[in-house]
Amino acid sequence: MKRRQFLRAGLMSAAGAAALLSGGGLGALARPLENDPDMARREAAEGVVVNDVHGQISRTRVAYIRTPSDTAALEKALEPGGGVALSGGRHAMGGQQFAAGRPLIDMRAMDKVIRIDRAARTVTAEAGITWPALIAALNRDAPELSIIQKQTGADDLTLGGALSANIHGRGLVMAPIIGDVESFTLRTASDGVVTCSRSENSELFALAIGGYGLFGVIQTVTLRLMPRRKLRREVQMLRIDALMPMVEQRIAEGCWYGDFQYKTDPTAEDFMRTGVFCCYRPVEDHAILSETARNLSLEDWQSLYDLAHDDKKTAFEKYSAYYLASHGNVYWSDSHQTSTYLKDQNVKYDTERKNTAKSSLVISEIYAEREKLTEVMEACRAAALRRGMNIVYGTVRFIEQDTESFLPWARKKYACIIFNLHVRHTVPGLAKAQEDFRTLFDIALDHGGSFYLTYHRWARKEQVLSAYPQMHEFLALKRKYDPYDKFVSDWYAHYREMFPI
Repeated sequence: MKRRQFLRAGLMSAAGAAALLSGGGLGALARPLENDPDMARREAAEGVVVNDVHGQISRTRVAYIRTPSDTAALEKALEPGGGVALSGGRHAMGGQQFAAGRPLIDMRAMDKVIRIDRAARTVTAEAGITWPALIAALNRDAPELSIIQKQTGADDLTLGGALSANIHGRGLVMAPIIGDVESFTLRTASDGVVTCSRSENSELFALAIGGYGLFGVIQTVTLRLMPRRKLRREVQMLRIDALMPMVEQRIAEGCWYGDFQYKTDPTAEDFMRTGVFCCYRPVEDHAILSETARNLSLEDWQSLYDLAHDDKKTAFEKYSAYYLASHGNVYWSDSHQTSTYLKDQNVKYDTERKNTAKSSLVISEIYAEREKLTEVMEACRAAALRRGMNIVYGTVRFIEQDTESFLPWARKKYACIIFNLHVRHTVPGLAKAQEDFRTLFDIALDHGGSFYLTYHRWARKEQVLSAYPQMHEFLALKRKYDPYDKFVSDWYAHYREMFPI
């Protein structure tokens, strides 16, 4: 394809990629400017560089950062004219939480648990609370109750961010998190703070969950809970063509959670065809919890991270051996959803190998109709081999249909195929990653599936329309509720340009 055709399709230009690559790093930590006049003056003059914490492909210079700790401070932070961007844990890689040259409101200081209703099995908390803090509060004040699901792979992500991306976890029979939300309060652009639920401001309820922060500031969330139970882990090796029948069997037997880690060694005959299926079944209350020492240590995870890049065969052997040995372990239904997150591990990896170009793992999810999972995996396998995709880590999870959000990614009952690609932060490296993911998106769409918008802005226009046919209407409703673009982001600017209204 010629260069101008790449640009017309939305591929990053050399100048654009060079701009992204300049500087680098994780960016400044959020700090309240009102307590530091010198910093305030400096940031007003120079701005602050921020980035997403995982893929580090969203380097953005924002005007300044505010970290309100209560509603009064939040209201004050919203007073200046012009658009503001909203951020939580900064895990998303598509620019949803940043807007170049605009103020950034970091919600993580609004992190209080407001109320636990044990009878109704709900918790109301400020949107900036992270999952570890929420779980700890429940364990302390309502130990018989538990969250239903959270994102896996990282923990220091906020409740408001979870709603904004309409996340999912590893549940076997769960819809995205919208199904767990009783209500939330939203500070809108023009109507002040409103309560959104299925019966009150229902259109905003559907728009703001999975609305990427464009319809206002989610201030508090009332989240549904479930009984906290002990779960036994059951582990087995499976071929991909046996996975869905086994999933259905485990669901029928009463398992609540599960996922499948597929082999990422491209030299193996069973690359992407074999994996470790792990599921979790409720057990009696008196079952003895497994000792923490039997879990992988931070050093073990760091070793596996390096092996997954350099020796995928050994990495899978070690990983599968660990999980198979953990068959029968007993965990709590909330703590088993937490993860060891290796922050800045890519920096360590590149430094140790004296790599001149920075790199990171960039994630995407595609969705396959469950009866087509094997067919879709085979097509992805062929594409990965043909294009030389460096898959460091790959998972299959399972999701029920989302019938409630306005811009649903789970339009059907899907199997979610997750790819973590090792991406070099060079112009050719980023260009290759974009085409790799677009290739995977095409495979999903060609088989009646879809893909997730959260991780980057690399999908072609026709791909976005195929997966999200209501995008024009979504952007029109954004203008209806926020006609002067009080809430903005680079993600929004990208899609507003792609789909002018």
